[in-house]
Amino acid sequence: MSTREAFLRSREFLRRAGWSAADIAAEMGISEITARQYAKAPGTPGARPVPEERLARLHAAARLEAAELVLAAVDIMDEEGR
Repeated sequence: MSTREAFLRSREFLRRAGWSAADIAAEMGISEITARQYAKAPGTPGARPVPEERLARLHAAARLEAAELVLAAVDIMDEEGR
């Protein structure tokens, strides 16, 4: 998987979890404009490659968000006695 594809998957996961474009950009330490440039297909005017260190920050945020969702589900199951 390319860094762009990995970026798009993590970004989509976080968006579905309620993160805004501004939240995602801030987590990566970039502007929203730069985040949009990362999402563009290679060869498209304005497209930029996703640096590994920025992608690592996004992956870390996605993993943390996923862990929080799992823990919330476990709490719900515990409350329901499952």
